[in-house]
Amino acid sequence: MKRSLNWERIIKTVKVIIEHFNEDTSFGIFNTRNILGDTMECLYNQDGISVEVAPYEGYFEVFGLTEEEFNEVKHYYTLLVKVLEYNREREEED
Repeated sequence: MKRSLNWERIIKTVKVIIEHFNEDTSFGIFNTRNILGDTMECLYNQDGISVEVAPYEGYFEVFGLTEEEFNEVKHYYTLLVKVLEYNREREEED
């Protein structure tokens, strides 16, 4: 499925938000609402897409993407977490 340029921009924006706020959010990214009542902060809410972070629990919730789009964002998040963990380990070794 070919996305419109607008959707490509939105996906890129979601990735940038996740990268910017990823320092203490290595516990996952989900496209389902939490049921425990965790405190959530909305980072983005435009074009039918919502990105929220649970700052004390360390995870993201993303809504409004198709399953394919969410999987793309989740893959990006997973790689980003691995890179950040690798960099932290390298810093500790130095």
